[in-house]
Amino acid sequence: MSVTAIVVDDEPLARAGLQALVESTPDYRVIATCADGPSAVAAILQHAPDVVLLDVQMPGFDGVDVARRIGAATMPYLIFVTAFDAFTIEAFELHALDYILKPYTDERLRAALAHAADSVRRRALADMGERVAAALGELAPAHLPEPADGERSPRRLALRSARSVKYVDVDEILWIEADSYYVRLHVPGKSLLYREALHSLARRLDGRFMRVHRSAIVRIDAIVELRRDDDNDVTALLRDGSRVPVSRSRVAMLEERLIAR
Repeated sequence: MSVTAIVVDDEPLARAGLQALVESTPDYRVIATCADGPSAVAAILQHAPDVVLLDVQMPGFDGVDVARRIGAATMPYLIFVTAFDAFTIEAFELHALDYILKPYTDERLRAALAHAADSVRRRALADMGERVAAALGELAPAHLPEPADGERSPRRLALRSARSVKYVDVDEILWIEADSYYVRLHVPGKSLLYREALHSLARRLDGRFMRVHRSAIVRIDAIVELRRDDDNDVTALLRDGSRVPVSRSRVAMLEERLIAR
């Protein structure tokens, strides 16, 4: 499969050299080049590349700001290529695949590109699985069973960054929303990005939760009301005011669970 890339560097010679090296790498195709932060953000949003090779210090705002403005959930695989070594921690907090210091060898860069290409392929396979799961979502079990003998539902989830690990009690989670290859854990007053696919996390949760939609899991005792609109679509209203869509095929089961709780 072809891997699309955007090259971002404010120095014309460096940008041209990097572009040439990427384009000479098998399976890679450069779809845009940029010389500053604002144009990089615009190009990434417009083209949605697989990989971005990004300088740090640039006009407008720096490469770290580019990654932050795009956001972890939608940022392509990121390789920093820079003469500055002071931003390593920030780069890996943004889940960069690699951090290459100039001057670099062709071999060093191609190793990073090979790693990125492998990640793109793995993500494509996972995405295909997610699409199949979504298409069959109405057939997926809504009730999340109690863990099998010898297994335990997680009591806490670990949100990891380069500098720290933050912990979230599962008891605090009101609902969970699919967000690309991640999920958003909705707890009172905020939502937290967690690096696990919805279908994977669903297998680890116990019967206190129910998958009410292909993109949502809800804590049963957080629901205070079910509302049906004029189109017969149902929404679960939670105690914090959140609204969660409910698939029509799962409304009856959800109503039974609400009465049984």
